[in-house]
Amino acid sequence: MPSGRRLFQRLKSSFLSNMAADRASRERTGPEKAQVVTFADVLGHDRWKQYFEESIAARKLAHAYLLMGAPGVGKWHFARALAARIACGAPTADGACGRCPACHQVAAGTHPDITFVDAVAEGERGVSVETARDRVLAAFRLKPSLAPLRIVVINDADRMEVGAQNALLKTLEEPPPRSLLILIARDAASLLDTVLSRCFLLRFAPVPTEALAALLVRRGLPAHDAARLAALAEGVPGRAMEWSEDRVGAVDGMARGLLLGEMAPALASQQVAALADEQSESSAFERRRQASWALLAAMAKELRERAAASDSMADARRLERVVLAASELAASATPELVVDRLAWAVAPTIPASSIKGARLPH
Repeated sequence: MPSGRRLFQRLKSSFLSNMAADRASRERTGPEKAQVVTFADVLGHDRWKQYFEESIAARKLAHAYLLMGAPGVGKWHFARALAARIACGAPTADGACGRCPACHQVAAGTHPDITFVDAVAEGERGVSVETARDRVLAAFRLKPSLAPLRIVVINDADRMEVGAQNALLKTLEEPPPRSLLILIARDAASLLDTVLSRCFLLRFAPVPTEALAALLVRRGLPAHDAARLAALAEGVPGRAMEWSEDRVGAVDGMARGLLLGEMAPALASQQVAALADEQSESSAFERRRQASWALLAAMAKELRERAAASDSMADARRLERVVLAASELAASATPELVVDRLAWAVAPTIPASSIKGARLPH
């Protein structure tokens, strides 16, 4: 049996090799031509697609919307599709046509009436006062030249500085004619009440796991693995896209290694770090949290099967410890600490304490 350290090095080497292969493939084929995002490209959220189609047709759009939901649920994708739909010169039942000059401009990021602000992806901590003034307010000083509306989309609006939020207040209170502001946030905790009260709130829920699994199958994943991955992602498309079939297999191997004593508990947090996708658009904390969720789910599955087959009280107690770790992770505990404590608790030579009353999240 491979030692925990050798297994960790093997996983790390596999990840690096896959990344190198992906890079080489991109270099051989060259950059792909930019494609406009349409409503047909957005998985789920049919309620909001219909709402906006009807609002656009009736010319009854609000001046500001707040799209709120879990990271990776599709808010940014949806906002891009909405901006393209509004700007499109020949919209279809699926939103933007993708063929007209306006769609080509949106896809290339050169449409004069649409501004996308993604400060975190651009290397900033969040939207600063300067960004709010130089990119948002400056855009709204201009009248739309091609599209029916001047549109500004701000990603990670919950990470706007207080000064930046205050800078937007006048625009929210007295919106310029033919303007649309779209804010995207995971929650409203850090947004000022004065900002929230002036935006139309749309909550984006996870999509059905069956629909997500079907999407993964269309992208080439075997049906069994797609169903497993969709369940691990809890209906969040962006989260599922960050996990490949190989990485799901690595999580299963890690879970078995910890439970059978083939992997040293001290390596558990390193495993989580290795599984966290550095190319993901999610924050580092969210990547580690997702990797930790996947590990806990794999351990729970393994322990349920073992306990059912052998009626082992020891495995049942270890499953209770996994349940407790899941509740800690759901309460936003530090992923590395949760995984480290769990790894030592479920190791075969370490007795796990009995925990009552906890439930594993679905």
